[in-house]
Amino acid sequence: MGHFNTNSKPRPTLPSAQARDRRLSQHLGDIIAFGTSWVERKVVFPADWRNELDSIKSMTFTDLRTCTHSRSRIHDTVSRLKLLSTTLDALMEAVKAESQALESASRSCGLASLPDEILNMIFGLVVNEDTISRSAVYHSCEWRAAVRLSHVNKHFRVIMLSCPQHWIRIYSSSKMAASCLPRTNGLPLSVSLETFDVGDGWSFEPLISEVLPFLHRWKSVNIVLDPFSSQIPKERLVKEHELHLFDDATSLSHMEIRTDPWFSDIEWSPRDWSHWITPNLQSLTAEYYFPHSLPGLANLTQLQLSLRINDSSIANILIEVSKMVHLQDLTLSLETASEMDDTMVLYVKREFPRVRRLKIELKQNLPNDQFSSALVRSLFSSLYFPTADELIVELSGNDALFVINDGEWEERWMNNCYFNKDIYRLFRHFEQFPKVSSFRLKVVSAFGNYHDDKGWTELCIPLDMLPNVKHFTLESNTRLDIVEPENPDEITFENEWRVPPRVVGEKVPVLETVTSDMLDPSVAAEWLEEYLGKLKDAGKFTGFRELVVMEETDYLSQHEASYPGVEALEWCGIV
Repeated sequence: MGHFNTNSKPRPTLPSAQARDRRLSQHLGDIIAFGTSWVERKVVFPADWRNELDSIKSMTFTDLRTCTHSRSRIHDTVSRLKLLSTTLDALMEAVKAESQALESASRSCGLASLPDEILNMIFGLVVNEDTISRSAVYHSCEWRAAVRLSHVNKHFRVIMLSCPQHWIRIYSSSKMAASCLPRTNGLPLSVSLETFDVGDGWSFEPLISEVLPFLHRWKSVNIVLDPFSSQIPKERLVKEHELHLFDDATSLSHMEIRTDPWFSDIEWSPRDWSHWITPNLQSLTAEYYFPHSLPGLANLTQLQLSLRINDSSIANILIEVSKMVHLQDLTLSLETASEMDDTMVLYVKREFPRVRRLKIELKQNLPNDQFSSALVRSLFSSLYFPTADELIVELSGNDALFVINDGEWEERWMNNCYFNKDIYRLFRHFEQFPKVSSFRLKVVSAFGNYHDDKGWTELCIPLDMLPNVKHFTLESNTRLDIVEPENPDEITFENEWRVPPRVVGEKVPVLETVTSDMLDPSVAAEWLEEYLGKLKDAGKFTGFRELVVMEETDYLSQHEASYPGVEALEWCGIV
């Protein structure tokens, strides 16, 4: 950096233009020198600048008083550094502003590099779902998402409009139907409708007028039943008896009919479903309402039922279900009784010989609710599934009860979950599920993992009621005790004595695999150690192959840990 030579002779005065050129050249040289030093070595000051700064810092006060040239050197160095700092700051701000302005274009580069097929798949994840069992409000959001995507730019619009799958879900309004239907290109439709029992028969929301002409294209329909219409004026509703017959629903394969559990006790107006001609209906979800006269019931292969345990129509529904000769998948979800009395119902024994996959969902009974317990016991004493191969039982607890206390509504919660009693109410005879080979037992507590004097959870494992089970999964979100119930009979009502007694099998099945997915695996370890000990004593331990434990990781995810044969026993001893 030769321009820091302190022994140079005074230069002659330069013309102003030359002086500006010299200062500009010097300034550019400083920028290059500093930039090179930082980029190549991550050092702020080049070597000659560092030497000059060290020299200046070593000057004494006497040096500055006696040497005019030293003072000039300092002023020149400071001036050059200030100019360099100002230039670099301005450059940094300008580059930052331009960079921010280009960020959107940069993001677009990533999207622009994606093939249209990939973009279309991404749009599908935003717009569509695999099921229509959502509210009309939710699907209104789906429709609006599709519209917003189509308005981003011309390319997005071309992709959205060229893919009719994004527009086949018709919900919520005539405006939505008018926007979506022309874009569906003849594909099967998923439709959601609200119907109202307004006193003089059933009526549909106005949307029915838009979608009924396309009845032959309906693939799935979700019908929501309400006892009144609070959002749509009565004069805008379309009376069902004024419509032509639903006699062209030949493409309909899935139907959902649902109402709110709070309306499950309502005495609905009679409704004739016989005019729904659905020869290809395969799947039905019925929540707190069952369409008894629907012609397509006999063809169902999948049925999901949600009922109050004190629903007076359960016996008739079971008759209909027993006639479904093609039914293979059955989900039976039972809610706590909506009211409590001492009217005991006894059910006739029924077999469901075609059901291969069975799921039972049951909510834990409320405090002092002996009525629901008795009805569950009575119901399942009558149900037999001789060919079911897969059984899932899901028990949920801590249900809420709203009661009137001194004229005011009060919410009460239960603390203790006696799932072991539920097991005894559901599993009534060892011939009830004789062919089940896969059994999954899941318990869910709304309050999670407490287990102390404020509340606890009990469960028992009904292997003695499943003579041919081979694969068992135990899943729980709460800590619990695996114990038999203290009072297994619980006879409360006089005619409850007529319910057949519980008959336990003598055979201990040989499990090939056990899977544990529990908050506290030590409980499963105690139970499994005892079970495997029984197998050893009986000389059947070699039939057991593997224990799979779902273990938490540091990132709130899970991984499978496998313990074959003897290693499973060792795991039980160290957990």
